[in-house]
Amino acid sequence: RWNDDPPQWNALHLHDDDLDDAQWRTDFEVEAPAESGIYAVRLNQGETTYYIPFYVRPAAVRKRVLFVAPTNTYLAYGNEHLWEGERGIAHQKMMSFPIVLDKAETILQQMP
Repeated sequence: RWNDDPPQWNALHLHDDDLDDAQWRTDFEVEAPAESGIYAVRLNQGETTYYIPFYVRPAAVRKRVLFVAPTNTYLAYGNEHLWEGERGIAHQKMMSFPIVLDKAETILQQMP
């Protein structure tokens, strides 16, 4: 429990230079909405659609606040193989509907 020994729980350190430019080419740009919130860019190619979430903070912030977006959650499940092996079998037993792979999962299954 964090309150038993707080010094052991202060592992979050943020620095202005923690993120470096990946030097990727820009493929597209989006003009962000003026209102703060969570939005998504919809990408279409043929019949396949992907949504990329992004976040807009308020223009005027009175106090500094740490906002942690669940990007690790997206990454953790982005390459998950829930349809395979024991997980897939367990899912089929628990649910009343079969697993249906979308286009991205089909590609991932074919080319892991």
